[in-house]
Amino acid sequence: MTNSSRGSGKAGRGGKAAGGKGGKGKGGHNWSSKRPVGGKGIFVTTMRGKESRCVGEIYDLLDEVADRLYPPERVKALQDEREARLKERRQEGAPMDEDGEAEEGEASTATPQAQPPIDSDDDDDDDIEASIEKELAALKAGRGAKGLVKKDAADAKDKGKAKERPRFQSIQTDTECLCFIATAWPYDPVELTEAIVSEVQETGQARTRFVQRLTPTSFTCHSLSVEQVEMQSSRLIEQVFTTWAQAHNTTSVTYAIDTSVRSHTAPLSRTVLLPLLGTQISKLSSAPTISSPVPSRPILSVRADLKNPDLVLLATVLKNVYGLSIVEGRLWRGKKFNLAEIAAQKRKDDAREEEERKKAEAAAAAAPAEA
Repeated sequence: MTNSSRGSGKAGRGGKAAGGKGGKGKGGHNWSSKRPVGGKGIFVTTMRGKESRCVGEIYDLLDEVADRLYPPERVKALQDEREARLKERRQEGAPMDEDGEAEEGEASTATPQAQPPIDSDDDDDDDIEASIEKELAALKAGRGAKGLVKKDAADAKDKGKAKERPRFQSIQTDTECLCFIATAWPYDPVELTEAIVSEVQETGQARTRFVQRLTPTSFTCHSLSVEQVEMQSSRLIEQVFTTWAQAHNTTSVTYAIDTSVRSHTAPLSRTVLLPLLGTQISKLSSAPTISSPVPSRPILSVRADLKNPDLVLLATVLKNVYGLSIVEGRLWRGKKFNLAEIAAQKRKDDAREEEERKKAEAAAAAAPAEA
């Protein structure tokens, strides 16, 4: 059983272009891709045979949340920041990943099965530069460069349009009851997931029938390469733990690890992942190294806390793909990002509070009569 996005009608929801451009898909475009699972995104569990309905629902949720969290002015600011970072990195001669970050040796290289090629905006910049070079060459040669430049510019523009990706795209997992929604830059799967979960916790309304548990992933790499898993996990752990500690003005961080392993036996079993990730976390208790992604970070005091963690590591292994994200413990604990269970718990808590309130009012009303 494979999962795909919806058919015609609402099928294009979630298909706005990355960066906030474009409208909702029309004409039956379902934004489904057969490329391998990889990159940033969200794993979504559902009921057997309801994968397509699940994708439709999660598109609706993501569209609504993304429009709220990523207004045009924020997207523009992120684009400007990214361009400045890309320019700085190019000057340093550092290789780039899809989000304009410097790659770290082999840690950022994955096999095609685990990390599908992602379109880069750098190619469009190269096209424009090439057009300018052709124009200058034509002027020097005394040829009519005007028509040449127009043609090259039009070709570059058309190429940019063709490469414009939807911000959310359903990727077939070839696994029953499991969908994967790839998120294009700048949409952060962790931020989107936490926003959805937070809203359900506040309202007690899941607003879905087929979406069950959400598991964001901040990166993927090949699950057969333990070295890649360690290097990329270590980098994300150090960045997120440091950011969280600074935001909360503390050097003490508690954590829990939740693993999901599907259609994979070795080398990343649960018994391997838990100590592997625990070892990377324990390194935060030592001073950062020169190659650290956060060389100025403080020494952190970290310890496991399964009941009330500050942060939760969500490690996912699907066949030959490994992914990891780190989420807020206050949102995750209890129902583990299962929307229906979160909503049910909220309604139960509200009902109990209402019952206690009525009892208190009744007791207060009875007190004067007894006096």
